[in-house]
Amino acid sequence: MERSTKPITLTPALFRPRVRPGSTRYTPRFATAHSADMAAATLPPIVEGETELRVVDGFKGWRELSRFRCGYSDKKAEAEIHMTAQKLAAGGHVELGTGVEGPLYERIVSLEAEGGELISWCAITRRHLCEVPAPCEPGGYIFAIATAYAYRGWRLDLRGTRPADAVMRRALEVMSDDLGGGEMPYVWARVLPDNRPSNRLFRDHRFRLFPRPWEGQAIRARPAGLDPGRTWLDETGDEHPLAA
Repeated sequence: MERSTKPITLTPALFRPRVRPGSTRYTPRFATAHSADMAAATLPPIVEGETELRVVDGFKGWRELSRFRCGYSDKKAEAEIHMTAQKLAAGGHVELGTGVEGPLYERIVSLEAEGGELISWCAITRRHLCEVPAPCEPGGYIFAIATAYAYRGWRLDLRGTRPADAVMRRALEVMSDDLGGGEMPYVWARVLPDNRPSNRLFRDHRFRLFPRPWEGQAIRARPAGLDPGRTWLDETGDEHPLAA
């Protein structure tokens, strides 16, 4: 049998799916009547009602902090957060060995829902980077930041602001006023290398990763002088290229 050399005319009918009328087995995205509704259904939930950012100095007897839970697994990062929260709520101090002379500086920036429910919080102090005194002044140190398990994946607005974003920004502003006299000091933190949510949060807020870990933990530092309210997203309109 000879092969036909007659050119084939491509008509719209050739691309029409072979589906019976009324069938829903094939629904092209560009022709979906409810595509907008479907897209809205995939957006993260947004926290309803009023929320409040507070700067707290006295933690003893703080019931919401003592029973705070960021997860219910056996992950080391979650266990450390729970232990820190309970110790602070009991009136103890976590970061005593800061190597900084003068009165102890420990504060918490909290994001709370109506009724005082604790959504997210960030604990800050001042400390020399990696506990090595340097010619410069000690910087800000974030020794705990977490979001309640019930609010994982939630956002505060349509821009996609996470609860941890809100407390991080406010904590940086507080450290700028308290430790830098209005000038943003360097700020650093220790993060477990396998804690992807925390590493991504610090990347988004322009904390650079040190090339070498310290005591098995990743060191992330934010250079001095950066605007505390500016993130990578604010400057580029996109996520950090390393925020996988």
